[in-house]
Amino acid sequence: IKIESILESESNKDSIDERNNRVDLRCRDSKGREIIIEIQTQHEFNYLQRVLFGTSKAVVESLSRGEDYEKVAKVISISILYHPLDCSENTDYIYYGRTDMIGLHKKDRLLVRRAAQATPEYGGAVMPEYYFLCVGNYKERYGKKIDEWMYFFKTQAIPADASAPGLKEAKKRLDYLALSAEDRARFDRYQDGLRYQVNIMESALTRGEARGLAKGRAEGRAEGLRQAARAMLERNMDLETISDLTGLSEDELLSMKK
Repeated sequence: IKIESILESESNKDSIDERNNRVDLRCRDSKGREIIIEIQTQHEFNYLQRVLFGTSKAVVESLSRGEDYEKVAKVISISILYHPLDCSENTDYIYYGRTDMIGLHKKDRLLVRRAAQATPEYGGAVMPEYYFLCVGNYKERYGKKIDEWMYFFKTQAIPADASAPGLKEAKKRLDYLALSAEDRARFDRYQDGLRYQVNIMESALTRGEARGLAKGRAEGRAEGLRQAARAMLERNMDLETISDLTGLSEDELLSMKK
C-alpha cells in the first residue's frame, strides 16, 4: 500500500490533549483501490454522515471528466476510533459495513458482467466498504492479524511475535505524523544524516572490496559491510536500521559491539 496524500494533519500537536480531532491518509493499494484511513480522537455528531461524504467524494474524484465509469475506483474507508461509541450496547471492537444487493424474493445476490469479462461478479463489489476499529473496546486478545494492529493502535507498541504485513512500516509513518513541527524537522535532519551514513557505507564497501581483491571480491565486500556497520555503531544508530542497510543480522551487530 502506498500513501498518496495526507488530507489533514490536525493531530500533529505536542500532546494528545491538544489534538483538534483527526488525521486522514489517502492510500492506494496494488489493486488500484482507494483506501481512506481516518484516526479520530474525539466524538463528533453526524460522524457516519461525514464518513459517507468522504467516501463519496473519493469515488467522484477518482474519475476524470469524460472518463468511462469502468474506471471508477473501489473505495475502502477505515476509521480508527479513540473515542467512546454512542451506545453502550456496541461492545465489539471491529464493525464492518458494505452495500449488499440481494433479491427481495429469491434472496440471490445481484451479479454483473463487465466488458470482456468471462464470468460475472457480485454487483456490490464495486461499492465502498467501511471498517470501524473501536480501540477502546479492544481487550488485547490475539488470534488474527488484525488483532496485532489493534494492539498497536491501543498501546503504540508492536507485539514481539507480530507478523501482520506492513505493521512496522505503519508504526514508523504514524510516529512521524505524531511529531511536533520541531521534532519532525529534527527527524528530517537525522534522515539526512542517515543518507550520509549510506554514502560512508558505500565508500567503505569500495575500500573493502579493493583490499579484498586478492582474497576474492565476496570476502572484500563482507569486510566493507563490517566496516560500515562499525562506523554506524559508533554513532549509536539503532540496530534495526544498521541491519536494514548492511544486511548483517542484529546478533552479528551485537557481537561487534562487545
